[in-house]
Amino acid sequence: MEGRKLAAKLGTDTTQPAFWKALSTASKELHVDLNPRYGTWDVEKSSRVDAKTPWVREVTAKQTQQSA
Repeated sequence: MEGRKLAAKLGTDTTQPAFWKALSTASKELHVDLNPRYGTWDVEKSSRVDAKTPWVREVTAKQTQQSA
């Protein structure tokens, strides 16, 4: 909803490069920062990049069907 309001104010819509360029510029100026556990902020893509956590591994085993 807020994205559409911003796009209307810019005279564009959320599918246009001008909208994403404005978000990228704003995130640079605002110095967007995330808690490292959630990843980092990619200014060019205006989105979060997952954190790399090689020390964390999946421990939940796939469930197997057991016979009665």
